[in-house]
Amino acid sequence: MSFVNYRMWPTSSISSTPLLVFGNDTNTCMVDSIILNNITNNLILVTLTIAREVEVGQETSFEFGSAISLRAYERTDALLNMALTLEPGDLLYANSDYSENLFNTFVNYRQLTEI
Repeated sequence: MSFVNYRMWPTSSISSTPLLVFGNDTNTCMVDSIILNNITNNLILVTLTIAREVEVGQETSFEFGSAISLRAYERTDALLNMALTLEPGDLLYANSDYSENLFNTFVNYRQLTEI
């Protein structure tokens, strides 16, 4: 059995309503990239938020990236060659600045497992 599973989690047609784009309840995950893909002819601004249960029963939201600019049909990595560690239960949400500004995400990550 492998200690690390390489995975990709795609999410399509994200708009201005925050949408879950990644989460794992059982394992710590190392996120290697969060590809944002603008699927419109508009300039859009993307917001990324991480939710974590800091105190038992109380979820706290942390803005991870705000006003990430994507030109028409542009694709970029929101992590800019950095890694992000998400603990079990952490949730990553994404949304745009306007309901008709649609984009896709592709979260590439390493799921850390035990034997």
